[in-house]
Amino acid sequence: MANSFNDALIKSKLDWVNTFQRMNAVPLDRTSLFSSYSDAVKYAKGDGSDSRGLGTTSYVGQIITVFENDVVTVYKINADKTLEETGGAIKTFDTKAGVDGFSTSSNVGRIFYVSSNIYDKKTVEDPEDPEKTIEVDDLEKVLYPVGPYVVTGAGSVMRLATSSASADDLSASVEDIKTSISEINSELDTLSNVLHFVGVSSTEPTVSGATIENISSYSKGDVVLYTGVVSGTSITMEYVYKGGTAGNAPSDWEALGSVNTVNESLVWNEVTPAPELGEDEGGEEA
Repeated sequence: MANSFNDALIKSKLDWVNTFQRMNAVPLDRTSLFSSYSDAVKYAKGDGSDSRGLGTTSYVGQIITVFENDVVTVYKINADKTLEETGGAIKTFDTKAGVDGFSTSSNVGRIFYVSSNIYDKKTVEDPEDPEKTIEVDDLEKVLYPVGPYVVTGAGSVMRLATSSASADDLSASVEDIKTSISEINSELDTLSNVLHFVGVSSTEPTVSGATIENISSYSKGDVVLYTGVVSGTSITMEYVYKGGTAGNAPSDWEALGSVNTVNESLVWNEVTPAPELGEDEGGEEA
């Protein structure tokens, strides 16, 4: 851990009523600007391992700037001598160099926004000088479409599932997801009652309602069987209770089909035991 601020380290002070005017493009404090994140990390340690050997001059709360790969990032030095980026605004890029420069291991999990499509490059003849070539955008190869992205590793990013990073659009996407989940849960609630077999009715449900001993009411999704005779053949049918305000009325039931043919795998009237292992269908040893 870093030491607390010690005012005793200040040997003297300078009272100055004028301003400083820099004469070139360098900071007044050379420890405030670094050309790489890795070097800034070394400086923050305060052991002089940075490339310029700035020694133990880093201090808790110091604000430093890193300018690397055309990207400017401001950090503060924490009490444990690590760096933490200040601010919180989402970075915006419109060039491949900008995206590549931001896609570092130190930025894993950071979200950024591509403000305009970033294309791959292709080499073409210079229209002003046929003997030369120039690089232009290849409009058929989009590297980074407009939208928000997240850094997943050094040189690796993933586009988030929305075309806009605005708060309204992101909120709308969240609401869409919530609606979809609600609809799925509703479907699951309905499916949980489907083919819930309750018994065999002595009356045809779609003609006079279902009649099953000791059952006076039905729930949506209840399934009953009814056996009738069609053209001299006994056929067992499945009926599902759809629900309704009239209760156990013919209109509340719907025929699903014949157990003997259509839904034999779902609800059956009689079960034929499967042959034992080692026997053929005739019951003889294989």
